[in-house]
Amino acid sequence: MIAAISGQSTRVKSEQHELAVRSEPTSSRGGLWVSNESVLKKTRAALDAGLTPIVCVGERDEKNVEVVLTEQFRCGIGGLSDEQFARIVIAHQPVWAIGAGETATPEVAADAHRFIRAHAKDRFGTEAANNVRILYDGSVKPDNAKSLMAQHEMDAS
Repeated sequence: MIAAISGQSTRVKSEQHELAVRSEPTSSRGGLWVSNESVLKKTRAALDAGLTPIVCVGERDEKNVEVVLTEQFRCGIGGLSDEQFARIVIAHQPVWAIGAGETATPEVAADAHRFIRAHAKDRFGTEAANNVRILYDGSVKPDNAKSLMAQHEMDAS
């Protein structure tokens, strides 16, 4: 089972497990943001429950992409062990574009993904960085999906 870790968490009970999963994406929560430390804690809890967490990172402003992603990685994902990191999926949410009818250009989105992967390489090594899936979780529409997916750094959307 997969759980996205970004916003408000709730408990979900399945036949085999009681699992912690998010109930709403960060961008739909009206500016209510979860701390990097809280995302790390929830990610570890999801991993402990046998989930594959989708850890959401992203910036509210397209001018501060690298600063925000560095802080989110350093204080959040970077706190995972090598074994834990190998079990997560990362979703990049350019929140400034979501719901505003805007889309990051394919090049801007790919740059953010390259930046995230570089942090993964620095912290967890080349193999781990090459293996982690980084999803684009921005505004994808029929007219931009093909150009976004043509970017080498985009694992999916």
